[in-house]
Amino acid sequence: MPLNLIFGLCASWAIAKFDFAGKAWLVSLIDLPFSVSPVISGLIYVLLFGAQGLFGEALRDHGVRIVFAVPGIVLATIFVTFPFVARELIPLMEQQGRDEEEAALTLGAGGLRTFLSVTLPNVKWGLLYGVLLCNARAMGEFGAVSVVSGHIRGLTNTMPLHVEILYNEYDFVGAFAVASLLAVLALVTLGAKSALEWWHRDELAAAARH
Repeated sequence: MPLNLIFGLCASWAIAKFDFAGKAWLVSLIDLPFSVSPVISGLIYVLLFGAQGLFGEALRDHGVRIVFAVPGIVLATIFVTFPFVARELIPLMEQQGRDEEEAALTLGAGGLRTFLSVTLPNVKWGLLYGVLLCNARAMGEFGAVSVVSGHIRGLTNTMPLHVEILYNEYDFVGAFAVASLLAVLALVTLGAKSALEWWHRDELAAAARH
């Protein structure tokens, strides 16, 4: 989630505020996870970083393990949650336009200060929604993680994978308990979003009018 937060902020700022070569390609790259099955993305990681994969021998020689280890799970989760922050911010930044940033630059502010003082405060609620969506998607991911994890208990099994393991072992009570915990986490995420909207409803309404 932190990695996608950084990428989403940088990518949406570049796409919405600047014109550059390759802009259409960047937008297409952001949308790619929506059109690729998570299982296929996990298989691609195996073909690239697995023992018999394209980079498998080089990684093995350097003692680096990605597939059937935590790095593989991280990479798979990054891919499936790739678009959420950026796709939440791009329309918002495009709607706000460039006037305030250009005014700040005219008054002598640098690029970083303009971003921190003008751009970021204007999109903080959209950024929050993107982070919440990214977090919820990461918690519930199954397909890509299932391919790259190896289902190693205590090492690479996530909560959704553990539900499957318990169910396949006919431990229905345990599977239901873990699934219930996932549901509670989803409700907590939704509750946090609703609470923030309620606490800051006046500010949100003012931003919407602006």
